[in-house]
Amino acid sequence: MSQRVVTFSHTAVTVSYDSANDLFTVRDTANAAVARPSRAR
Repeated sequence: MSQRVVTFSHTAVTVSYDSANDLFTVRDTANAAVARPSRAR
């Protein structure tokens, strides 16, 4: 199973999706990271 990381860069927020771990990581301008399982969306 290959690992893919998709990153969306916006004005103040960066959202990364890690398919291997099934996690979304959200970073704001303060570089605070919050990781959540994608199934919990």
